[in-house]
Amino acid sequence: MTFKLIFIVINICIGVLTYMFFEQRLLKNCADREIIFWVLFVMFINDVTMAFILALMGRYSLKAMVSILFAETMVLFFTILKSKIKIHRYKISSFISGINVKVGVVLIVASMLYFLFPTEYLWARRDPALYVLNGVNIAKSGGMEFEENTFIRENYEEIQNFTDITYRGFYSDFLEGDEEEPGHLTSQFLHYFSSALAIGYSLAGLQGLFAVNSVIALFCLIAVYYFCKQIFNKNVAFLSILFLACCPAQLWCARIPQTELLYQLFYVVGTYMMCVSLLKEKPVNGFFSGVLIGFIGLNRMDSYVLGIGIFCSAIYFIIFEKTKFRTAIGISFGYIMSSFISIIYTYTYSPYYFIEHWDVGVLKLLAYANVSLVIIEVLAIVMIRLVKVDYNRFNIIRKIADDGLIRSLFFLILSLGFVALYEIRPLLQKGINVDWDFNQRSFVEFCWYTSILTILFFFVGIWKIICKYSNVSKYFVFLATGLSSLIIYLYKPAIAPDHIWASRRWVSVCFVFVFIVAAYGIEEVRKKIDKSSKGYGYISKMVSVAICFFLLFQCRGFIFTPMLHEMQGQYEKLAEQLDDDKVYFAEMPHYASVLQYIYDKNVIVLDENGIDSLEKYIQDNEQPIYYIGSDVDIFGDEFSLKLLYEGEIRGTYLVQKNAEYASKTYMVGNATNLYEVWLSDMDKVEDITAFSNRNIKVQYLSEKQDLIDLERLEADLYGASTIFSGTKYCKYKIDRAIKGTYEINISKNKEVSFGFDKFIFTNDNGEVLHYGDLGNEIQFSFSCSDLADFYLYVYGSHDSNLIKEDQKDLYRVECKYLTNQYDFLWERPKECAELASIISEYGDTVEIVYENKESNFCQFTKMDTLMNYLNRNVEVTKQIEAEEKNNDELRILITEYDAMYIWELLPQYTIIGATGNYVVLVSTPLVADIEAQSLMSKDEWIRLDLFESEERDTISTGRYILQCGNVENIYYVDGNSVVSTEVFSVSNPEKCWVKKDMTKLQDVEAIINCYVLLLGRQPSVAECEGWQKILDDGVSITEMIKMFTGSDEFKRHSSMDAEKFIKAVYQILYKRKPSQKEITYYKKSLNKYDNYEIVVDWIAKDGKENDKL
Repeated sequence: MTFKLIFIVINICIGVLTYMFFEQRLLKNCADREIIFWVLFVMFINDVTMAFILALMGRYSLKAMVSILFAETMVLFFTILKSKIKIHRYKISSFISGINVKVGVVLIVASMLYFLFPTEYLWARRDPALYVLNGVNIAKSGGMEFEENTFIRENYEEIQNFTDITYRGFYSDFLEGDEEEPGHLTSQFLHYFSSALAIGYSLAGLQGLFAVNSVIALFCLIAVYYFCKQIFNKNVAFLSILFLACCPAQLWCARIPQTELLYQLFYVVGTYMMCVSLLKEKPVNGFFSGVLIGFIGLNRMDSYVLGIGIFCSAIYFIIFEKTKFRTAIGISFGYIMSSFISIIYTYTYSPYYFIEHWDVGVLKLLAYANVSLVIIEVLAIVMIRLVKVDYNRFNIIRKIADDGLIRSLFFLILSLGFVALYEIRPLLQKGINVDWDFNQRSFVEFCWYTSILTILFFFVGIWKIICKYSNVSKYFVFLATGLSSLIIYLYKPAIAPDHIWASRRWVSVCFVFVFIVAAYGIEEVRKKIDKSSKGYGYISKMVSVAICFFLLFQCRGFIFTPMLHEMQGQYEKLAEQLDDDKVYFAEMPHYASVLQYIYDKNVIVLDENGIDSLEKYIQDNEQPIYYIGSDVDIFGDEFSLKLLYEGEIRGTYLVQKNAEYASKTYMVGNATNLYEVWLSDMDKVEDITAFSNRNIKVQYLSEKQDLIDLERLEADLYGASTIFSGTKYCKYKIDRAIKGTYEINISKNKEVSFGFDKFIFTNDNGEVLHYGDLGNEIQFSFSCSDLADFYLYVYGSHDSNLIKEDQKDLYRVECKYLTNQYDFLWERPKECAELASIISEYGDTVEIVYENKESNFCQFTKMDTLMNYLNRNVEVTKQIEAEEKNNDELRILITEYDAMYIWELLPQYTIIGATGNYVVLVSTPLVADIEAQSLMSKDEWIRLDLFESEERDTISTGRYILQCGNVENIYYVDGNSVVSTEVFSVSNPEKCWVKKDMTKLQDVEAIINCYVLLLGRQPSVAECEGWQKILDDGVSITEMIKMFTGSDEFKRHSSMDAEKFIKAVYQILYKRKPSQKEITYYKKSLNKYDNYEIVVDWIAKDGKENDKL
C-alpha cells in the first residue's frame, strides 16, 4: 500500500513539472486543456514503457518503478530550475473557462459506460484472457517468462499420454524442440499492453487491471478530438468523438482487455504529430512521430501495415513536395528504427508467435512490402539528386485535385469499388470455407458498426479533400495510412468471422479513419447549405443524430451489461477448495490457465484421449488424482469418482455468430466440479471401511418446484395445511443415492428463535418415508435399493424477520452412509473380482453359487450389478435376470487371464465379459462377448461356433476376416443392425475361425457408417476398400463425408432430413449423439445455407467442444 501511494504521488509531481515544462517550452501555443492531455499521455507512455523495460529485464515491481520515477522527478526538477522556468499560480478557472460542454458530456457519458460495465475476461478461450495472464504474471513475477512447472518436468514420462502440458495461447519450449526438459511455457502474444495491465493489477488487483483499457479508450477520444481540431476544425472534432464513442465495436473494446485501442491511441497521436510536423516542416518532430508509430509493433505485429502508408507518403513528399523532404525522411527514419527494434523484440521474446505468423504469410508479406517501399524511397532520394527534371509533371495527385474530369473519374472508380464490395462481392460466397465467405461479406459487416449513412458521408469527405490540392497535401499521410489499412482489412480481415469478435480488426485504424472523414463530409455539407440557404442547416444535425441513433441501437445487446462479471467470485470459491501443494487435472484449458497463473494453483489440462495411461499412472502411484470438470463420462467403469466440490465458472457474454450481428447475451462457461479419482480395483479395504459412516452431500434447493402437493400432503398427515403454505420452507435434496442404508440428522440453528417445527421426507416419487415434529433435533434412517433421489421439507414458526429467500442457514441437515463395506463393494464389481482372487488361493477359479437370495454372501455377489458394471449389452443383462428367476442355481466363474486355459471351459461356460485382470464366465449358455473372447486367444482368432448362439449374438462394427480352411473372406459389418449368424453363414462353423481386423478401425467404421447412415444401405467389400484407398491417399474423414453428400445417391436418399443428417455426421466423426443445442444450431445453419458441406466443415471444426454454442 505504501508503494502504491508513493507511485501515485510521484506521478502527480511528474505531471505538474511536465506541465510547467510543456507550457513554457514545448507547447507554448497550445491551450491549457490540450497541454494537460499531452502531459497525461506522456505520463502514461512513460509508466507503461518503464514497466515494459523492467519486465524485459525481469525486474518489474512498483518499488522499482517508484525508484526510477523518483530519479526522473529529480532530473525534471533540476532541468526546470536550470531552464529558469517561472513558477506561478495556476487557477482552476483558467482550465475550465471556455470548455466545450458538448465534448465534456460525451467524455463523461463515455467514461461511465466504459468503467461501470467492464468485461472481466477470465475465460481463457480467446486473446483477452492471455493478455490478462501476461499482465498478472508480470505483476507477480516481475518478468515476462512464466514459472517452470516442476511437476511436469519431474513427471513428464508418466503423465505425457494423458495431459496437455500447454494451455491455449502458450507454446511448450520442450515440444517446440528448444529445451531438453518439459515444464517451461512461452506465451503467445507481445507484452507492451500487458505491461500496462500489470500496473493496473499492481495498484488495484483484477479490478484495476480491467479498468486499464477504459483509461486508454478515454485517451483515444481526447486524442481524436485534438487531432481533428488541429487538422480540421472543432465541429469535425466533436462529431468524430461522438461517432466513435457510440460505435459498438469501440465500446466493446473499451471494456475488454484487448490491444486494439492502445494501437489506436498510438496511431492517432502519431498521425497527429506527423501531420503537424509536415505542415510546420519540423524534421525532429517528424522523427519522433515515426518512432511512436513504429513502436506500435511492441503491441501488435499487424501494425506494420501502417508502414505502407508512411513510406508511400514519404516517397510522395520526397519527389513532389521538396519543402517537406527532410521531414518525410525524418518520419521514415524514425519509423524504420523503432520498427526494427520492435521486430527484434518480437523474435526474441515471442519467437514461436513470430514464426507462426511468418509461416502463415501475413507477416512475411508486410515485411516484404515495407522493405520494398524503403528501397523505392532510397531510389527516389537518389533519383531527385541525380536527375534534375520537373517531377510535378508526373504528380497524379495534383492532376486529380486540379482537373475536375480526372477527379470525377477517380472518385467514380473509388465509389464503384466500394459498391462492388458491398453488393457484388458477397455473391462470391461458396458456402464451403467460412473464412473465404467472411472475406466476401466483410464490407457489409463493416457497415454494421458504422452505418450506410456514415459511408455515404465518408465519400463526401473524400470528395471534398481531393477537390483541393492543398487539402490532399495537408491530409496525405492521414489518408495514406487510413486508406491502406481500410482497403487491406476489407479485402481480407484475417480474423475469426464471428461477431462482435471480428470487429476487432477494424477498431485500430479503420473505424476512426472512416468516422473522421465522414464527420468532415458532414461539416462540409453543413457549410455548403449554410452558404446557399440558411433554412436547411438542420439537415447535417439530423444526419449526425441518425448516425448516433443507429450506432447506439447496435449497442443494445450489451450497452448496460457487464460481461463475465460473475466469474471472479466463482473462481475464488473454487480456488478455496484447491490446496497449494496438490496437482489438479482440468477438463478444459479455459479455466485451467486462470487457476494456474492468477490463483497460483497447479492445474494441468487432462487429455481425455489418454485415459488408459491415466489408469496406469494411478495404479503405479497408488494415489488418487484430482479432476476439475463436468464430463465424468470420459472415465470408464474402471475409475471411481468421489465428488468433493460442486461449482461452476459461468458468466454473461455476447452471443458469437457468423454472418449475423450479435445483439443477445447468453451464459458461457462450464461446470467445475472437483472430484477425487481412484481406480475401482484399487480401493483398499481400509478405504472401503472409511466409506462407511461417511457424510453424504445434502443439497439445499432455493427454488421450490415440487413433485408433490405439499399443502394437501400436510393436510393428510397433520390434519392442517398451514405449515407449508406459500414458499416459506426449506427444501433439501439427496442426489442419486446409491444402494445402502442412510442416517439423517436435522437440527436447528441455535442463534435463531424457533417455535413449532415439522418435517416431511419423501422419495422422488412423492412417497412419504418419514414425517413428524422436529423438536430441537431429530434422527431417522432410510434405505435405498437403487440409484434414487430423496427430498426433505422442513419449516417452523421462527421469527418472520429472519425469513429470507435463502433460508439454508436456519437448519443443519446431515446425511451419513451406514451400509457395511461388503455392500459397498458391490457398487464396484472390480473389487469383487479382486476379493474373489484373494479367496481363490485354494484353487485357480472361484465358484459363486446363487442358493439363497437372503444370505449376505448372495447380496455380495449380485449378478445384475456385475453386468451393469460390465455394461456390454442391455439385452444380456435382461437375459441373465430371466435366468436368475428360472434357475435354482447359476454358476459364475471369475478367473485370471493366465490362471488356466480358458477354452477348456467352453462351451459349458460362456464368456460374458472381462475386467482389467479377470475373465468372467457363466454356466448358463448366454450371449458370448466376441471382443472379450478375442482377448483370451493368443493369436486373436476365435472359433466361429464358440460365440454364435441359436437366438442372437451382437457384433461390433468393423472389418472381419473369416478363415475356413485355406480360404479367407472379408466382411464389412454394421454392428448396429446385423447379427453375426446373418454375416458368417457357413455350413461347418466349428471348422472356421474369425478375427476382427483392428487396423485402421476408425477409417473402417467411418466408411461403413457413411453408407449406413447417409445412404441407408450396407456397403459392398469393393466399395469399402475403394474408400479405404482414398483415405490412405490423405483424404480426411470430413472430406469423405462431403463427397458422400455430393453424390447422386445421397441426393436421391429423400429420407435424410436436417436433424437426421446432423446426428449421422456426429456419429461418423465422434461416435456420439449431438446435444439438442448442437442440433438446433446446425439445423438453423443447414436451413439457412442449404449446403451440407459447409455444415460438415463446421461440425468438424467445432468438435466435441462447440464454442459457438
